[in-house]
Amino acid sequence: MLPDAGDILSPSKTCLSSPTSSASESGSSVTLDTSHTGSAHLAVHAKIAVPPQQSNELPSGGPNDSTDSQDELDKSIRLHAEGLKRYPRDHPMRAGALHVLAQALFSRYDRSGSLDDLEIGIELGIDALKLRPPGHPKRIISLYCLAWILFRRYDRFDSAGDLDECIRLRTEALELLPSDSSERANSLHLLARALKRRYDRFGSLDDLEKYICLRTKALELLPPNHSKRISCLESLAWALGRRYEQLNSQDDLEGCIRLYSEALQLHTPGYPKKAICIDSLAWALGCRYDRSGRSDDLEECIRLLTEALRLYPHGHPDRDACRSELASALRKRNNHTNSCDDSDLRIQS
Repeated sequence: MLPDAGDILSPSKTCLSSPTSSASESGSSVTLDTSHTGSAHLAVHAKIAVPPQQSNELPSGGPNDSTDSQDELDKSIRLHAEGLKRYPRDHPMRAGALHVLAQALFSRYDRSGSLDDLEIGIELGIDALKLRPPGHPKRIISLYCLAWILFRRYDRFDSAGDLDECIRLRTEALELLPSDSSERANSLHLLARALKRRYDRFGSLDDLEKYICLRTKALELLPPNHSKRISCLESLAWALGRRYEQLNSQDDLEGCIRLYSEALQLHTPGYPKKAICIDSLAWALGCRYDRSGRSDDLEECIRLLTEALRLYPHGHPDRDACRSELASALRKRNNHTNSCDDSDLRIQS
């Protein structure tokens, strides 16, 4: 079994929990007059959370966490909404005000799951991007903000168009980043994450190839002691394993084994995802054994699966599959050696 790597890495400073649709909607009603944006008029009573400090706009594009009380958040939003009305379309501060309100609406959506907040936030993000055309020094900020909100709408409604647009925006943003930018690894991750979602849905080999390229570049930027290196190693190993399944390339399999092995060496005792890494490495070694018949690969596969089975807690969704794979590996060894001891029989049962 090759466990799905999922979205192992989370974007720095912008990781958001799933919206809670059952959360109660509280706070003041604020009318957003966006008649100067050039899009459809959005005079909507929206309850929105506090925006981040404008000086803290991040290329990664998500709202900052806030510990302010709901009343304080509502008051802050009212001030920003009123401020937006004072900025005509050609005012140099209007794009920034739109951006901040878009982030604030998204923060509110993340708390309440309000569809109005999500849709209006997207409209504001689109308008902010229009006011920051190519060449604008802050265009990259609006690109990331709008891409992130579209990504979340894709999570909710599964619209392929939102995911495609998110990928387009993140691709442009990555191209705008200097090669020595400290945000480059995170930018590579964000684009790779969106491409993986599209690969998971449609299975396009082209998306998988791009994902592998982006993860490889991101890994090159992470020093050996970086906190995200394990996740990046595992994500790239997972992708090479997927490509091996499609193309049967020995190089992909060897790369998969090498990356999982390196990741496993970096795991500390008690790391919650260590069992998945061990399980995945065992899968890759099992594949190599099936190709080459190397008995040492089979022995290591059995050892790793035994350890993974010990580490998986009861009730873990991968535990039964791990047990089944261990039984299969033991049968292969028994067939090879024409022997079967009691411990092997207990695992198979």
